[in-house]
Amino acid sequence: MTSVTASAALVKATAAPASFTFRPLEIDKDIPVIHNWVNREYARYWQMQDTTLEEVRAAYVSIMQGKDAKVYMGFHHNEPAFLLECYWVMNDPLGAYYDVHSGDYGFHILVAPPDNRIPNFTWNIFTTIIDFILSDPAVQRLVVEPDVRNEKIHILNKRAGFEYQKIIDLPHKQAYLAFCTREQYTAAKAVDKTAFIYSRNIPGLGEFAFRPLAISGDIALIHDWVNRPYAQYWQMQHTTVEQVRTAYAAIIQAGHSHAYMGFYNGQPAFLWESYWAAKDPIGKYYDVQQGDYGLHLLVAPVERSIHRFTYHILRTIIDYILTDPDVRRLIVEPDIRNEKMHVLTRRVGFEYQQQVQLPQKTAYLAFCSREQYLAHDNNLINTPSFK
Repeated sequence: MTSVTASAALVKATAAPASFTFRPLEIDKDIPVIHNWVNREYARYWQMQDTTLEEVRAAYVSIMQGKDAKVYMGFHHNEPAFLLECYWVMNDPLGAYYDVHSGDYGFHILVAPPDNRIPNFTWNIFTTIIDFILSDPAVQRLVVEPDVRNEKIHILNKRAGFEYQKIIDLPHKQAYLAFCTREQYTAAKAVDKTAFIYSRNIPGLGEFAFRPLAISGDIALIHDWVNRPYAQYWQMQHTTVEQVRTAYAAIIQAGHSHAYMGFYNGQPAFLWESYWAAKDPIGKYYDVQQGDYGLHLLVAPVERSIHRFTYHILRTIIDYILTDPDVRRLIVEPDIRNEKMHVLTRRVGFEYQQQVQLPQKTAYLAFCSREQYLAHDNNLINTPSFK
C-alpha cells in the first residue's frame, strides 16, 4: 500500500482559521529543532527525553526507512510548529495488538512549545492533519495509541470523534487504542462548527458560549469528563460510552429537559443541563411554584486555573435562562458534600432552604429569584474582592 503522499512538495492547508504548511522531514535542517522539542518536559510522552542530537537523528532516519512510514515538519506562518509521523498499521508493530483492517492508518503529532497561547491552535493543527490524511481515499480508518496518562491528547482525540476501545501494553508504554472512521470525524467536525445559540464576551477574559448537546459528536468527550475523579458528584463515574450516550439521549428526548455543550474561546469547556421542575422528579420533594427552572453544571478539567472562571460560566448560563420570561425562579439541588458548588451558587444569589434525600444523593435545595440574582449581581460588581 502506498503512502498518503509521496510528494516532497510543500503542502498548504488554509481551511483552518490559521494557515499551516508542512513538508517531508529534512534530516539536516529539522533534527536540531526536533531535538529541542522532544527534550522538553511537556514532550515527555514522546518517549525521547534525555536524548542526544545524534540519537534523535538516528531515530528519524530509521522511521523514514520503514515501509510506508512518513514524517512531516509542520509550519505556522513559516515557523516550525509541529511534527507529524504517519504509518500504515498493517506494516507497523501496532498491528500485532488488534485485528487490523485494510485502510487503517496511524499517526503521531507533537506540537512545538508555544511562545504565545493561541485559542484552538492545537485543534486547528489536528484537524488540518486529519483532513490531509483523509485526502487519500485508501485511508478508511484512523488509529491512535496515546499514553494512558496523556490527558491533553485524549481530549483532543475525543473532540475529533475517536472512540477509545481498550488499553494495550506496548513495549515502551501503556496506551489506549482508539479509532475514528471518516464518518465519525465528519460528524464530530460538523458538530464542532454548529452555531452557538448564546455567547457572552467578558473583557480581558474571552468568550463563553454554548449550543445544544449533539449526541453524535459530544458523548466521547463527556464520557471522559464524567469519569474523572473531580466529577464525582455528577453521579456518572465508571460508566461506559454507551451508558453516557443513553443517559443524554433520554435527557434530550424528554419534553421538559435540555442539555448543552459549552465553550470557552472556541474550546469545549463545560456541560450544563436544565429542566422544568414541575415535570421533573425533583418536584416531588418540595412545593413547586410555577416558573421553577433547574440546572446542573459540570466544568471540564482545566490545564490552568483562571480567576472566577466557573463564576462567569454560571453567569452566562443564568443570563441565557432568564431571557425566557416564563422562568421565574432558579433551583439547584447540589450534593451536600459539594462545597465548591455551594460557594458558587451562593455567590450568584441562591438561598439554601432545606436538605432532601434523593435516590442518588443527599442534597440541598436552593432557590434564586430573578430579583435575587439581579440584586446580588449588582452587589458583587461593587464589592472590591470580586473585581
